[in-house]
Amino acid sequence: MKHAIIKELNCEDFEEKVSENSGFMIIEYWNKDSGTCDIMEPVYQKLAEEYHNKLEFYRCHVELECETLKVHELIGVPSYSIYKGNQLLDIIHGIIPFSKLYWKLSAYSSYYEQQRQSHEQTD
Repeated sequence: MKHAIIKELNCEDFEEKVSENSGFMIIEYWNKDSGTCDIMEPVYQKLAEEYHNKLEFYRCHVELECETLKVHELIGVPSYSIYKGNQLLDIIHGIIPFSKLYWKLSAYSSYYEQQRQSHEQTD
């Protein structure tokens, strides 16, 4: 199921999207034949609806073989990587409750917002 808030990502544009990223982004690695991915679909969609104004949401189909996915040492699907700029902050594997994903994104978002405000005050 495709949603406008969640953008599709593939191996060809993966590195470009990550390197051009200046804000927060989260990438879901998934497989259409995975039952666990089906379970996480509504969770990821709800997260995207809640955070669409603070993060960019992407979905990368992992049936495709690409070096980028191997570099992240994915141990299964679904998996999620969280970036600030082009820096990888976290990788989360498997089924995870909405509240835990929400908490992680809130914590990262709050930390970096405080950092930004602190820099603005010193300038």
